[in-house]
Amino acid sequence: MKKTIFGMIVLLLVCSSMAFAQQARQQAPAQAQPAASAGSGERKNAISMDVNYLFRGFIESETDIDTFYFGLAPAYEHLISSRFSIGGEVYTVFGTLLDRDILYIGAGFNARIYLLPDRMDGWFLGATLGFNMLAVEDANGNLKVKPDDGLGFVSLYTNARLGYKLHLAGGFFMEPSLAYTHNSGYFGGMGAFLGIGSGVLDNAGWTAAIRLGFSF
Repeated sequence: MKKTIFGMIVLLLVCSSMAFAQQARQQAPAQAQPAASAGSGERKNAISMDVNYLFRGFIESETDIDTFYFGLAPAYEHLISSRFSIGGEVYTVFGTLLDRDILYIGAGFNARIYLLPDRMDGWFLGATLGFNMLAVEDANGNLKVKPDDGLGFVSLYTNARLGYKLHLAGGFFMEPSLAYTHNSGYFGGMGAFLGIGSGVLDNAGWTAAIRLGFSF
């Protein structure tokens, strides 16, 4: 619960800073606006990395129980019509859980609708369908996926996302968002007892993302 509240506070602070940035941009000289709009409209591709996912992995790590998460979450997006884009996302976590090596991989297909036409900028609504898996080291030192034995999971996941993309100078952008994810995966009896297996290892429930990226 504390980690969820922390994520919400971070998202609130980022959104507040973006509101001030948007206000400053609107107060810029009028002659600069057409050029900025044209530049945004010409870019139909974007790559990004969720820095909040990386930070969440560090926050959820617990040295007292030999647990460490290093998470990466890259994504690609392509604008295919005036307001509609498609793309893909990948979530990967390397590390240890209760002194056992783990590997988490998730991959999904994204679709988004933007409020502004002909540019990947401003408010958007998105949806994702994907799969994820968690492999855990067994007694022989091998990474295995055996949910019945408490060793990881394989499942589908879906989410709905609300976000705002703010383009900065030179094609760079910042993108905070809030999503609700349903994931049918589980970590088994031991994980449920210890409260482990949520967070970056399944991304279920309400999560905040802060992506930094480049459009081209």
